[in-house]
Amino acid sequence: MYKICIKFRGSLKQVLLNLISNAIKFTQMGYVEFAIEVIKLEADRTFLRFRISDSGVGIDKKQQALVFEKFAQEDNSTTRQFGGTGLGLSISSQIVASMGSKINLSSAKGQGSSFWFDLELPVEWQGPENEKVATSFSRIPNSGSLKQRFQADALVVDDDSTNQLVTSQLLRHLGCNVRIAKNGVEAIACSMEEAFDLIFMDCQMPIMDGYTATEKIRHVDNPNCRTPIIALTANALIDDGTKCLQAGMDAYLPKPTELNRIAEILEIFLDQ
Repeated sequence: MYKICIKFRGSLKQVLLNLISNAIKFTQMGYVEFAIEVIKLEADRTFLRFRISDSGVGIDKKQQALVFEKFAQEDNSTTRQFGGTGLGLSISSQIVASMGSKINLSSAKGQGSSFWFDLELPVEWQGPENEKVATSFSRIPNSGSLKQRFQADALVVDDDSTNQLVTSQLLRHLGCNVRIAKNGVEAIACSMEEAFDLIFMDCQMPIMDGYTATEKIRHVDNPNCRTPIIALTANALIDDGTKCLQAGMDAYLPKPTELNRIAEILEIFLDQ
C-alpha cells in the first residue's frame, strides 16, 4: 500500500473553495459531491480531474455562457435569495486558465450542476510503485509545529457555510471556542450578548456587510467595542484593506486562510 502526496497551490485551494461553496449555497435539498479522479499517472506527475456536482437549482442553457463573467448570477431573484457578488466563478475561471486548463460546466434548470477541470500536478510517492493508487488529502494543515494553544472565545461572521466550517475548524484546532454568525445583523446581536476575544468578519454578506457591522460594533455601548476585528476577504479584494481599516477593523486576512496565519493573528492580538 502507498500514498500519493499531491501539493495543492493556494490558488487551487481558492478555486475548490469557491466551487464547493457555490454548490452548497445553491443546493437547498439533495446532495453536493466533490470528486478527484486520476486520469493519468506518471513517475513524477499526475493528471487529475476535479469535479464538483450538486442537485441544486441548476443553470439555464442560455445563461451558462455568462456565468464565468464578472458579477454574473443567473438572475436578480437568485442574487436576492442566495446573496453573493458573482465574482467567485469569474475568479476561479481566471485562476484555472492561468494553470493551462478550463472549467467545464454541465447543467440544466432545476436539475443541478457539475463543474470540472483537469490539471497536471507534481506528486511525491510513498511506498512501492506497482500497487493500487491511493490518494490522501488533508483538510487542515498539520499544526505539530505550533506548540501554543490559545484559550480564547472567537466570533466567526460569514454567510458562506464552507467558509464558516473552514475558519471555525482552524480556530478550534488552535484551542479556541467558536460562535458563528451568518451576517452582520447576527454579528451585532452576538456581540451584544457575549464578550469575545476576537471577531473574524467577512466583508461581503447579504442583509448587512462586514464594514457596516464593524462600525456598529465599535459603538461605545457594545461590550465588544474594543475587541479586535479581523477582516476575511477574497484574494481579489485584498487591495481593499484600507477600507477594512477605515471601517474600524484591526487587520485583514485573505480567504481561504491558513492555520499559520490564524495562529499569527491570535499571537498578535491575544498578547495585547
